[in-house]
Amino acid sequence: MDSAKFSMHDVLKDTVSGFKGQVHGITFYSTGCIHYGLAPQKLNKDGLLHDWQWLDESRCTLVKAAKKVTVKPRSGPDMNPRCQ
Repeated sequence: MDSAKFSMHDVLKDTVSGFKGQVHGITFYSTGCIHYGLAPQKLNKDGLLHDWQWLDESRCTLVKAAKKVTVKPRSGPDMNPRCQ
């Protein structure tokens, strides 16, 4: 499987429609396509949120890279002594 060109929480722009959003999902298809689920950053003209847009990697350009943050897990099987 190929690796994704962009990362979670990067801000991307659709080169076709101009839609900008933050990456909240990445889908890898068996055909080799990679799609990004972009959450809108602004309200529409009616004051409502736009729907998420799922776009192919070829349509996306990077607007702003996300800060790389390492998060220490606060829960999960590794934290439970019974699972060790």
